[in-house]
Amino acid sequence: MRTTARRALDGAGTLVLVVALLAAPYIDTEVRARVFTWNMNVPAADLAALGAIVVLLARAALTGERPRLTSDHVLEALGWGILWCVGWTSRHAGDALPGAGPDALHTLIRKPIFLCLGWRVAVAGLVAARPLVTRRAVTASALLCAAVLVASSAARIGEGDAFWWRAIAGITNNHKTLAVFLAPLLPLLWGQPLVVGVVGVALVLAWSKAALVAAGMGALWMLSPRRWRPRAVGAAAVLGLGAMAALPWVMQSPEQVDALRSRMSLNKRALEMVLAHPLTGYGAGTNVRYEVSTYPDYRVNGVDAHGVFAKLLSEFGAVGTAGWLLATAALLAVFARRARRARGLDDALLGTFLALHVSLLTSTEAFSQTHWAVLGVLCGLSARPR
Repeated sequence: MRTTARRALDGAGTLVLVVALLAAPYIDTEVRARVFTWNMNVPAADLAALGAIVVLLARAALTGERPRLTSDHVLEALGWGILWCVGWTSRHAGDALPGAGPDALHTLIRKPIFLCLGWRVAVAGLVAARPLVTRRAVTASALLCAAVLVASSAARIGEGDAFWWRAIAGITNNHKTLAVFLAPLLPLLWGQPLVVGVVGVALVLAWSKAALVAAGMGALWMLSPRRWRPRAVGAAAVLGLGAMAALPWVMQSPEQVDALRSRMSLNKRALEMVLAHPLTGYGAGTNVRYEVSTYPDYRVNGVDAHGVFAKLLSEFGAVGTAGWLLATAALLAVFARRARRARGLDDALLGTFLALHVSLLTSTEAFSQTHWAVLGVLCGLSARPR
């Protein structure tokens, strides 16, 4: 009976993992249901991450297996714990903001806490036990995402909107989120030239500057000699981010200039939030509410902070940001050590991790499944012995 249950859990774990990775890019693909008086709408990918939590808990109860903790895990957990505690203490700071919006405590549980437990812990645990399935699922997810992105871009470019954003009904409110998901995966896909080529074409057509910078850095990482990589990718990241600011003016593109000005507006309001609550911020999820209440005529539906530090400092303050930095540094140390000891996959994991976080500097993915899905894959693969 125990053997049968274990096989059933293994099968469920594989199914959950594949669904999670295939659905990860599509933030608007939701499962909707009405439970008594509660209208539930959950992204399909996050529902799969919840399934991963259930599978791992059931397996632990069945087998008695417990994860082994290292000093890196402790430091990472401490960093996330600091962020969560700050989110708890600052949850009332944004109550004075006018306009409808999510409760800060609900957003704290729904975003950083669930994303960390569901993707970083549970999905990563399934990845560690199924590395070959993971590699195949990541490849399939990348190809499917690239195909959707190419089709969307062809329609957009055909209508004369080459550089502007476009929603894809039922998939995402901005096609560039697909590009942001794809771009950091290039080092992980590097051993498959055809797949890398298809993804590269999709990224160029999507014309997301943040995604192109991340993809370029990842490609440079894989192409550079090992001893030159830190300098090369560091210089590429700085030059790429500088080009992002200059390119709209060089191209004389009204759409690109508007996008750049909107980011300056968001940065200004994030700075106002930081000055008002420098240590603990306004609370989880309040950045959009602040934008709507202080500048309602700009974008009626509100726009989230573009950049992880603008997001963290405005919502979690300096203390919460320090927690995020500690957790990220602990993960970086793990990947860097593995890359120094071995070649091949370990180099690709570190390159993907660096590209993922360079992308985070200018994107809105800090608390999105598109970021955490890739992070969960990386953490799970790094847990496997070579």
